Amino acid sequence: MGEDINELIEQLQTGTEEERKSAALALGNAASIEAIDPLETALQDPAIGVRYFARKSLFKLKKVLATCDPQQLHLAAWGTTVLSEYMDKFHIFPVNNFRRGNSPDSPQLFADVFLGRYFSKKIPDGCYLGCNLACSKGAEGVQLSGNSRAGQKVGIDGPEYETVGAVSCMGIFDPQAVMEFNWYCDEYGL
Repeated sequence: MGEDINELIEQLQTGTEEERKSAALALGNAASIEAIDPLETALQDPAIGVRYFARKSLFKLKKVLATCDPQQLHLAAWGTTVLSEYMDKFHIFPVNNFRRGNSPDSPQLFADVFLGRYFSKKIPDGCYLGCNLACSKGAEGVQLSGNSRAGQKVGIDGPEYETVGAVSCMGIFDPQAVMEFNWYCDEYGL
């Protein structure tokens, strides 16, 4: 039913005059031809109006992100680990329990390290289906080295900037440790 409404709303906007009238009738807005106007449609049936304007807004957001992100943070390509580099550059990267804002060892935790060694480039990413930015990244076949699971290869959802920051805050600048820390936090629901 949801897709039918979306198609009808699309016909209200882009269809021929006959298709627009038909869509208006199907949506129950046949009182007047003014119902073809999206604002008028929203006033007559708020549920349809909300969906229409939400979709339109999200479409605009997607266009802005697609244009701006590749020129700025590169979150879609690099994931949120790219924020580590920016935080370190501006001396606000959590290091040694927030005693410092950067470290000469920080580049070991920058996005290019994770992208080159760990992140799966063939797996679609994003927090949810339809995410406009898809900055979430993941890794497959990461071999654990500690604890009772040593030697086991696992898939890891992340790490994200927060995980990198949590590990650097402990003074650890080993990307493998970040990956394992991320996996154990996910595994134990932390």
